Amino acid sequence: MSAHSPAAVSRPVSDVSAWVGLSGLTGLIVWIIICRQWPDISLYFGWPGPHEPLAGRYAALTTLLFTGGPLVLVSQLD
Repeated sequence: MSAHSPAAVSRPVSDVSAWVGLSGLTGLIVWIIICRQWPDISLYFGWPGPHEPLAGRYAALTTLLFTGGPLVLVSQLD
């Protein structure tokens, strides 16, 4: 048996702050709102094309930019 009790072992300190995770979550929420409101956004600006919510592979790939971009930016600034 070990001499150390499980309560005495502490978790390691994280390399990033909580703001990094919150920025990625915020970017994801913003992109979801844009995807769902795309018909109204495209009509407001008068852009041609189908006026329906964004879905599919390109919307999923853009999610990586909206989520990962803020993660990297806040990590570099923090």
